[in-house]
Amino acid sequence: PCNHTTCYLCAFRQRKLYKKNQCLICRTESKTIIFTDNYMNMDFDDIPKAALLQPTEGDLGIRFTSDSAKGITYELLEYKCPLENCRFHEHPFPNFKQLNEHAQSAHSKFFCSICGNANKSFPSELKMYSQAKLRLHMRQGDYDGFEGHPACKFCDNLHFYSDDELNIHMRDKHERCDVCHRQDSVNPKYFRNVEQLSQHFLSAHYPCRVASCLAQKVIVFGELLELEAHMA
Repeated sequence: PCNHTTCYLCAFRQRKLYKKNQCLICRTESKTIIFTDNYMNMDFDDIPKAALLQPTEGDLGIRFTSDSAKGITYELLEYKCPLENCRFHEHPFPNFKQLNEHAQSAHSKFFCSICGNANKSFPSELKMYSQAKLRLHMRQGDYDGFEGHPACKFCDNLHFYSDDELNIHMRDKHERCDVCHRQDSVNPKYFRNVEQLSQHFLSAHYPCRVASCLAQKVIVFGELLELEAHMA
């Protein structure tokens, strides 16, 4: 409705994967947008609304001017084998799990399960790897701007899609030093468990060792003066 023309791939990604209805140019919320293969010199109000096709999966607020525009768009969601000479290139699987199992059994190839389950890419954008290249993808990244899936330093071989998911895991499953966090909130320090955190308190900070405080929880300070004030 704001009459900005954008790429259908980006607009569909915005609505389907990221659940946002904003224009990619002006950020205006738009209840309805139109996908068309004939957009030259056309405004939103120039397109006859009565002839628009409805979406086939849910209501993302997308309307189509032709079956071809609709088909090309929803083809992005199909879990089909990327090898054109494979019979499953034209016959999609119902989900990522079955596609990945097919790649391994039929082609000795692998999809990245983290990418496939994160719902941040269309199935048609997922890459198929050899086992060695999959390890490279996981640990170092395989294209500019991607440095691999970050791993938890405490859990064996546990990787996450991005730092956002890793930070949630660290917050929920491990122990953060709140004293260090107050001193440097950009680089929080985490420890495997309470025992390791307690050792860190003893070596790096100033815990109160009075029995009444120990009975409640570990009372710890970042500076000696703070501990002395607490003792007083």
